[in-house]
Amino acid sequence: MAPPDRASRAPLWAQVFFLIRTGHYQDALDMVERYSFRPTIKKALRAWVQSGGTHRIGRVGPDGLLDDALTKELDVEYCEYVLPGKDIWKRAVYSIVNERAAPSPDTINRGGRGDAPCDLRELPSIYGINVANIAQLRPAHTRDTSSPGWGQLWSYIQDILWRHLVFVRPD
Repeated sequence: MAPPDRASRAPLWAQVFFLIRTGHYQDALDMVERYSFRPTIKKALRAWVQSGGTHRIGRVGPDGLLDDALTKELDVEYCEYVLPGKDIWKRAVYSIVNERAAPSPDTINRGGRGDAPCDLRELPSIYGINVANIAQLRPAHTRDTSSPGWGQLWSYIQDILWRHLVFVRPD
């Protein structure tokens, strides 16, 4: 595995999010295990990757055991180390791995922060496309599948769909 891309100055968590987004779960885990200093996200991401992205922290597993302790640890780590920072990609990875929409009130109070969790819809597109770009496309440029406008529109739709579907679980 290559180290975080220093040539493009892409932050670690942006690369981890991109690897998860593109289905390279094991590479994302390898990167986190090698370069992150936070032990709880390592354990939580490992469980999430081993389940193929379907593991729900805080639920009863196939062995009948609750992993509520890991959920609480992740909430505390999120509130103490992630929320105070400005890294939206790190917030996104924590949001994907932790099933809760928000940390529990006792862990928010313990961390001293009351910020809302990351909303994946607010992240920049991994394709560099935004709503303003899409709004400027003329309908004639999106009808033909070989036109650049169609490619932009389809990439944007895929990105938005993934952001919603990543939270769908089989249970």
